[in-house]
Amino acid sequence: MIRLYDEALATATHTYPLQAERLVAIGGGMHCAETREEARTWARGLKETVGLSTDAYERLSKLSSDYQYMGAVKHLDFSDEQYMFEDSSGFIVGDPDDCIAQVQRFADLGVDSLVMRIDGLPHKELMKSIELFGKYVIPHFKNPRGVARTPEAILADIRAARPAHYAEREAFEENMNQKQPVISGVGAGAGDAR
Repeated sequence: MIRLYDEALATATHTYPLQAERLVAIGGGMHCAETREEARTWARGLKETVGLSTDAYERLSKLSSDYQYMGAVKHLDFSDEQYMFEDSSGFIVGDPDDCIAQVQRFADLGVDSLVMRIDGLPHKELMKSIELFGKYVIPHFKNPRGVARTPEAILADIRAARPAHYAEREAFEENMNQKQPVISGVGAGAGDAR
């Protein structure tokens, strides 16, 4: 599908969108947990919800030509959990290593942005999933220092930098105390020191 998008973009003559850059975004459900089995247990409800909504696609495709393209989505076996959670492009589900592998697969296909749905789970599980994804998956694809860090980690860096900072400040102040500054301005002649 991305190949078709690239071909269509290359032959397009219209000026919309304004950016000439290629941008491929893909969306789907995401749940990252400590173990693959735990992630799949929680994500089964997400898979069922997607299955129910996808069942409506064929009916929508017959209501209006605007929705005709939705008729192409047929015969998806939502009971094939391995396919849905490992091979389809609809989910990123598993432990952090599984999620890294799935995101890498999208990157290898040329996907620029991921839009991940994290709804449908208890708040505690959602927060745990976000934390694991942020702590282990995102740093794999980005400079880890660019990822939001815990306040404790930031404070530890500040404390570690203090001795060098104090030494630099002391050296600066000592250097300034040894010099007699020249003050110039209104009422002072060139080279007058006050």
